[in-house]
Amino acid sequence: MENESRLYKIAFLHAGVVTIGFLVFLAAIVNTIISDRQVPQITTIKKDLATRGEIYSKDGRKLVDSTKIYKAAINTKSLNKDKKELFVKLFSIYSDIDEKDIRKKLDTKKGYLVLSYNIDSKRARELKVLNYKLNRLQVFNSYESKKLKKTIFPGLDVIESGEKRVYNYEDRFEPYLGYVTKREKNSITDVYGVKGLEKFYDFSLSSNRDGFIKGKRDRASNVIVNNDTQIQLRIDGLKLLLNIDLELQTKIEASIDKFKTEFEAKEIVCAVMDSKTGKLYSLATTNRFDANHIKEEDIGNLDSTVSERPFEIGSIMKPLVFSMLLDKKLITLMDVVKGYNGKMRVGRRWVTDEHKFGWIGAEDIIVHSSNIGMYQLAQKMSATGIYNGLSSFGLTEISGVDLPYEQKGRLPSLKQLGTEVYKGSVSYGYSVSVTFMQMLRAYSAFNNSGLMVTPSIVDQAITYEDRFIKKSTTKRAISSQTAQQMKKILQKVVQKGTGVGARIDGLDIGGKTGTAHISKNGRYVREYNSSFFGYANDKNHRYTIGVTVIQPQSTHFASQTAVPVFTSIVNRLLSQDYLKRME
Repeated sequence: MENESRLYKIAFLHAGVVTIGFLVFLAAIVNTIISDRQVPQITTIKKDLATRGEIYSKDGRKLVDSTKIYKAAINTKSLNKDKKELFVKLFSIYSDIDEKDIRKKLDTKKGYLVLSYNIDSKRARELKVLNYKLNRLQVFNSYESKKLKKTIFPGLDVIESGEKRVYNYEDRFEPYLGYVTKREKNSITDVYGVKGLEKFYDFSLSSNRDGFIKGKRDRASNVIVNNDTQIQLRIDGLKLLLNIDLELQTKIEASIDKFKTEFEAKEIVCAVMDSKTGKLYSLATTNRFDANHIKEEDIGNLDSTVSERPFEIGSIMKPLVFSMLLDKKLITLMDVVKGYNGKMRVGRRWVTDEHKFGWIGAEDIIVHSSNIGMYQLAQKMSATGIYNGLSSFGLTEISGVDLPYEQKGRLPSLKQLGTEVYKGSVSYGYSVSVTFMQMLRAYSAFNNSGLMVTPSIVDQAITYEDRFIKKSTTKRAISSQTAQQMKKILQKVVQKGTGVGARIDGLDIGGKTGTAHISKNGRYVREYNSSFFGYANDKNHRYTIGVTVIQPQSTHFASQTAVPVFTSIVNRLLSQDYLKRME
């Protein structure tokens, strides 16, 4: 009986232990289910930031690009103290950051620490490889986050932090490409356009939609791609394709740079435009800058002279007024006016000519650039007639070129145009200010049957779905018949007048010289701007070309400054097969 009693007691005790063990196990399971558990995060999200659109030349060269920048960070709480020096040395090698700088940052801040905000794509890839190696070397220790209520498995974070704009050909195409500036938004470095095409097309170039990949992660925080992974592709900004070829642009820029030195000029600007479509095949200035490294001395070059700085243009205005008179049948090509032997008194002032004529025919007023002849012809127009005529040539509106902050110049009031003096001075390019682009647009009418075209730097805007081709817009300035008459007169300017230096055998070339005094503080000074605007054609191509030499010092006459620049540009067009000599 005693043995039997002992067996019962042992069995009861064993059953009790098992029961208690089961209850403890059950309680643990219930507690695990209903309580917040400190478990590793099993999902992660990796962003793929969209970037600003690229800009390409006509020949497919990438002129402007956006590269992603990354930040590299760690949590100092997790850095294994025994392996701190190992981390410093390895991170220095992979990031090219000095060891002293890394130690200084580690010693001055605890917790989440950004070691660099400006890591390029190549180093970012290398640092991600380093992170894998650091984890294998146990450089970082996991720790419990009370705030997040979970276990943190740390490492070296390499995260996209924005983009950097890169101009691949230094100062080429500037200031017309423009530049950007940075802004910080939600710890992301964004850029936006300030000048040039970057500003004009800022909305189109701006990034559209960021991408991401979200799903379960491995110990190194990489997303494990499977059927449950969520992916959104990024959509970058539009790509711009210019009408301008890099090789032609580079050669023209190099050419005008030499002329600037030769003439000791403040600046030279020029343009080549298709007379039928308005496509700009070159738009160049000597005063450029490298948008990657804008310096204090570049400030004066950031604005576009061709579209933002109106000036008095001198005698290149004469063909516009002359054609208006022809168009209204107020003069004929057979008309003759008195030349006053090169010096005509008007009130208290004198109107003078370089060439002395007793009498001068209407055509020769343009061919030999007679101020006296134009002064007299202009009196045939009413104030309203001359104002409306200049408006027809687009001088009361912007040219429409795809550059920001374009100005439209200034015309005298109708009251002023009602006076003899203002009519006369406007007819040869004084008392009126216009921009280079307004005049380029106006001159396209002479080479396009009286129709002006809108200048355009960009040919196409390309999206991730499609491409949009810019369509040309036109405006009639004069009749086709008048345009044809003017074209022949401008050709004579080159054959026997002030523009003979622009003559090239085998090409149809015409144009008009203009040398204008510069006004400072309300008075004309002995400084000048010289211009030559005209056309150069072969059997299949028609180009409107403009040149302005700003404040040349060695000589100021357009025939000796602007005309040689014009000729060099036409020769460049020949060498690049934009033009071919006719037999």
